[in-house]
Amino acid sequence: MNIDSKLTEYKNNIDTLRAVESLEVYRWLLSLGEKLNHDPLSKEKRSEKNKVKSCQFDLFVDYEDGRFKGWSKAMVSAGYAYILIDIFNSLDLPEAQKVTVDHFKKIKMDELLTMSRKTGFYEMIEIMIGKLKNVNYETKNVPEYKNEPETEFFGALGYLSKIDLFKKDDNQNYMLTPKFLLRYAPGNMRKQNS
Repeated sequence: MNIDSKLTEYKNNIDTLRAVESLEVYRWLLSLGEKLNHDPLSKEKRSEKNKVKSCQFDLFVDYEDGRFKGWSKAMVSAGYAYILIDIFNSLDLPEAQKVTVDHFKKIKMDELLTMSRKTGFYEMIEIMIGKLKNVNYETKNVPEYKNEPETEFFGALGYLSKIDLFKKDDNQNYMLTPKFLLRYAPGNMRKQNS
């Protein structure tokens, strides 16, 4: 499954429920929140480093048992957490690593949430994307090497500049948006052999 089809599935659910009544979306989120806590993140993983800090209630997310899991007592937050976890877990790793925050704007979940929930929603996406960019590998079990898994984080800086150019004719409008992206990824490269 790809990100666009999964997002379309959730967007269609939200649009259908909103057409009935906006409260139906909240009822649906509450039911998804209950589902999240059927197979929750383990208590050991519910730590500060896995906490969505801008959420008003405790909401935790981490990668456990080969997939994302979450936990929250607040059912609306748990509901949107369920959606995010379901989307990320339905993707294979290379596809999931290409996901950006902008992908999630398509489902328009942010229009339904209060300001603090909206902030928590986007922070959780950022946390999950960050956890996917974490690279793990194991070293050989030789005395001069470590035999425990190594974890490294890689970062990059970027500057995106764009300008909107408009041209109006008698009965038509034209728009062009040139963009310039400058990226810098400091760090060293490690040769990894099979």
